[in-house]
Order: sequence, then C-alpha cells, then structure tokens
Amino acid sequence: MDSSSYRIDFDRIEWEDIAKGVVQKLLVRESQKLRLVEFSVGFFEEDWCLKNHIGFVLSGEMNLHFSQGVVHYKQGNALWIESGEAHKHKMRLINNQTVCLLLFERIDKN
Repeated sequence: MDSSSYRIDFDRIEWEDIAKGVVQKLLVRESQKLRLVEFSVGFFEEDWCLKNHIGFVLSGEMNLHFSQGVVHYKQGNALWIESGEAHKHKMRLINNQTVCLLLFERIDKN
C-alpha cells in the first residue's frame, strides 16, 4: 500500500508566495484543491472574492466582509462559502496578526 495516496505530508510541500503577505502549500487532485494558506502583515484584499471556500482556521483571527455584513472567525472555527456574486467576500486580518487556514476548494472547469 502506498500511504502517500491517503496521507498528506505538508512538511514535504514547499511554501509558495502567491500575493503580498500570503504563502501557501498546494495539493491538487482531479477537481479539488487543498491549500494550507498563511496570511500575514502586508496582506490586503482589494477586490471581492467570488470563489467557493470550505475551510478551517488553524490559528489566528480574521473578519470576512460580505455585502450583508461581517463575520468574525477565530482558531477552531470553520467556514463554508459558496461561489458567486451573492457570496462575494473580502478577508481582513485583525491587528495584523498571522492567520493560518486549511482550505478545500473546487476547481471550476469554466
């Protein structure tokens, strides 16, 4: 049995810079992405995100701003956001602290 098809060893995946104040470790299989993402000082989301996200806050605190209001997340909270205009969102760090998320995302075929 090959345990690598059942266990993900993030220690073997390199961090990659994806934006100012954001690094990730990424695993892609078929139509799914698994991302370990760290947001830190310097991160600022100008545009609304329209993508779906299912995830878990591993450390830190953040606010997600939606057009209907703000939702606060802290370590141990989970999130489930559908894609599309009705669920558009922006993340804001609280007091510039680092936030680490584990995110599960569908890869859109469009």
